[in-house]
Amino acid sequence: DPFGELYVIAVPESTGAAATVTLTVTGASTETGTVNVYVGRTRVQAPVTNGDNVATIASSIKDAINAVPALPFTASSSAGVVTLTARHKGLCGNEIPVSLNYYGFGGGEVLPAGVQIAVATGSAGTGAPVLTGAVAAMADEPFDYIGLPFNDTASVNTLVTEMNDTSGRWSYARQLYGHVYTAK
Repeated sequence: DPFGELYVIAVPESTGAAATVTLTVTGASTETGTVNVYVGRTRVQAPVTNGDNVATIASSIKDAINAVPALPFTASSSAGVVTLTARHKGLCGNEIPVSLNYYGFGGGEVLPAGVQIAVATGSAGTGAPVLTGAVAAMADEPFDYIGLPFNDTASVNTLVTEMNDTSGRWSYARQLYGHVYTAK
C-alpha cells in the first residue's frame, strides 16, 4: 500500500538478560575453505586456511560476524569457543536461529576437512518489554491494524486489555476498532 501511513512506537529495552549462542570449534583444518554461519537469514563467511587451529578458526568466525554491524548478535571468542550475544536484552534473541552450512554439500557449503563445529544455545534471553508507554502513546488515535512484534504473555496481555470490548478500544465508550497481529 504506497498510500497508507505507518506509525511506529519505540519501546525501552527490557531489563532482563541478552540471549547467547555458542559455536564450539574442534579439530584443526587440513584444507583451506570457508565456514558458512547463518545468523537468521544472513550468511556470514569466515575464511579458514590449511593448518588453522581451533583458536584461529574461532577468531576468524568472530571477526566475520563482527564485520556485519546489522547482525542481531556480537561475537567474542576464547579457546575455540565463539560466543554470540544478542545486541538487545530480552526474549527476542531466543527466536533468532543460528546454523552452519544451511545449503549443505549440494549448495557448496561444507566445513573444511578436519574442522567440526557444534552450535548450542547458551543462556536464554530474559525479560519482556514494558508496553504501557506505547499503549499510552496511541491515546485515542484510531488504528485499523496494530503489529505487535512481541509474543510473550505479558506483552500480549497488555494489548488484550487495551483492545477488549468492555473497557478497551473496542468498548462502546471508545469505539476505536482495529486488529492486533502478532506471530511466533
